[in-house]
Amino acid sequence: MSERFTRRRTLYAAVACALAAALLATGAFAQYSARWRVQLGDEAGTDGSLIFNVEQQAGSTLQVFVDIAGGSQRNTIAAAIRDAFREQLPQDAFEIEVDDRDNVLLRKKGDAPEFDVTLLRSTVNGLRVKLDRR
Repeated sequence: MSERFTRRRTLYAAVACALAAALLATGAFAQYSARWRVQLGDEAGTDGSLIFNVEQQAGSTLQVFVDIAGGSQRNTIAAAIRDAFREQLPQDAFEIEVDDRDNVLLRKKGDAPEFDVTLLRSTVNGLRVKLDRR
């Protein structure tokens, strides 16, 4: 009976993992908005990169890669993020700027669909990145 219970529990765990993976793949947890703010804290302690995922509600998903030099201040990092978003996202769908507090602002343009932004990976030590949906 113990072996049968263990097999059943393993099967349930596998089904739960498959369901969670399917929900993530379909964007079930996406939080779409017309505006996002990327807030930065501290400075870059090491060289590294940031990888952002930008998913439009219509279904297209783009990844944005940003290289950061170690020792960079927040304003320099914000400018690098702004430039990467401008270069790697469709210009007709997004408006991107840096505000006076070293935050990067992303807005949808016109009839473009709302979008979700997530930070997939950061290899920059010491840098805090917070994403705010507006």
